[in-house]
Amino acid sequence: MRSLNSIERALVPLALCGLVAWACNVSERGGDTGGLGGALGLGGGDGCPRGVAVVLSDYASTQIALVDSMGQTLSESLVSTASSRTDGLSFALSGDVVLPSAAEDSGLVVLLDRYGTNVMTFIDPHSGRALHQLAIGTGFEANPQDYVEALGTGFVARFGQNTDPGRQAFDDGGDLLLLELSPPRIRGQIVLPVWDDLPARPTALALVGDEILVSLARISLDFRTTGSAALVGVSAEDEEVTFVRELAYKNCSRPTLSPSGEAFAVVCSGALDQTGQVDAIEEGGILLFSATARPLELTAELTAVELGQGPLQPDVAFFSDEIVLVKTQTALAATTNNRLLAVELATGHATVLLEAAPGESGSGQGIVYGGLYCPGSCAGACLLADADQNVLQRIDQSEDGEPRLLGPLPVEERVGLPPIALSPF
Repeated sequence: MRSLNSIERALVPLALCGLVAWACNVSERGGDTGGLGGALGLGGGDGCPRGVAVVLSDYASTQIALVDSMGQTLSESLVSTASSRTDGLSFALSGDVVLPSAAEDSGLVVLLDRYGTNVMTFIDPHSGRALHQLAIGTGFEANPQDYVEALGTGFVARFGQNTDPGRQAFDDGGDLLLLELSPPRIRGQIVLPVWDDLPARPTALALVGDEILVSLARISLDFRTTGSAALVGVSAEDEEVTFVRELAYKNCSRPTLSPSGEAFAVVCSGALDQTGQVDAIEEGGILLFSATARPLELTAELTAVELGQGPLQPDVAFFSDEIVLVKTQTALAATTNNRLLAVELATGHATVLLEAAPGESGSGQGIVYGGLYCPGSCAGACLLADADQNVLQRIDQSEDGEPRLLGPLPVEERVGLPPIALSPF
């Protein structure tokens, strides 16, 4: 298992590499349970997702499960590093796999195999078959982070930066790679803006209308310097940058639309050190923007200092138009534990919904709360990947519209890999 640098640790749960090493070697136990077959009585076709894909991983082995909108398991192992049925799989899954932020128009489950692999896999959730795989490294460590489909084109955010480009087509890095979709094929790139000699480092994408919003982390090649984060707009039709907005914060999340579609939120943690400690808490907070106003309009902000709950992870989900769910950024061996918060946007009042247990030494385990997803205006519960208890935590609305914890659900119990990431499909 490769080691993770401090910035990569900002993008994945910090504590899992050592915390759950007992769950390694998927190939020794379990097997694929396949796709959903004809039993897919879920959403889809009405603008709502069909279900939620879950990454189970200890960063050595990976398993992809499917659950319904309430977190009930539909397939414990759609595909894994132990897959013996390799229809369409030329590259086995590594231990560093992430999911796109949003459901794709194609209806497929898309996997992004990151550092050291640089491969995308497109899986039919009904049959469980890998329909396509596409290498997207183009001669360097591309480290893909996110993917969206718009107007018949796939857009891939590549975090890696090539220090010696020009040897292959589309090998700059710090870009959006453009894909034809039937079948997937690289056809171009959009190189993202750079200033102050800091690579763009795109980390996340969101589709708002026909515009793709890109979160830039702006981190130096040696990972020692983190600049101010930025949001970049890209026209899906013209495939050109439409705006660049530098933020007064660092290390920010993907833009997340509110259920009404009128606003989007971004959460920033601030720059991190190698343990996941935030260097300056004032560089983090919750930012609320108009989803329609251009130039981009910041309508509200709640700094991490004002919230009083400590640094925040760069992740957010809208429980409702008035309440967002966020998680604390908890360093390894810290005096505090990872927490899930419900924040009222109008008042800044934060309620602790969940708190992880301390480690065996009595200190914090680091980040054990991973992927966070809310269905917005669609049916279902908000889901949280909880590697502390090895379950999906579920948050639903009570009669008064306040967040209410439902009983947690295990995703699978044969192999024991912890859930770390979620994405609708």
